Amino acid sequence: MTRQQQFFDFLSTQGFRPELHGPMVAFKSEGGTFVLYPDEEDTTYFQLVFPNFWNLESAEERARAVVAAGTATERTKSAKVFVQGDNTVAAIESFQPDFESFQAVFDRSMSALRSAVHTFGTTMREGTQPPSSSVEGILDRRSLGSRLN
Repeated sequence: MTRQQQFFDFLSTQGFRPELHGPMVAFKSEGGTFVLYPDEEDTTYFQLVFPNFWNLESAEERARAVVAAGTATERTKSAKVFVQGDNTVAAIESFQPDFESFQAVFDRSMSALRSAVHTFGTTMREGTQPPSSSVEGILDRRSLGSRLN
């Protein structure tokens, strides 16, 4: 069985209605569309993505989004948020020794993505300015207890 078929079957058993789009397996959850990208050559790797969750309409908004993406990535375990053109993307990438391990971390991975997107949105709405580039500013923001999820 291919990795794509494993993802499809797993999502189906979890109550999602997955769809195949080329090599991707897309599914909807809580109003968003998520995508699993299988790597048939590296079955220990998985990538779970929430693409295009915030459309960027100006250069000023894009600059704020870069800061918000950094904040969300810094504060959320395992999740990465980045700006891609006029959109934003949240992703989890992980190595799992077997498919059962992927299944065991799926819910937590979804939770981390949602947490990162929430942090991004909150930061954008607050209109956060780019952080200080001083070492003290960086250390102040990186307390061990500040990471979510």
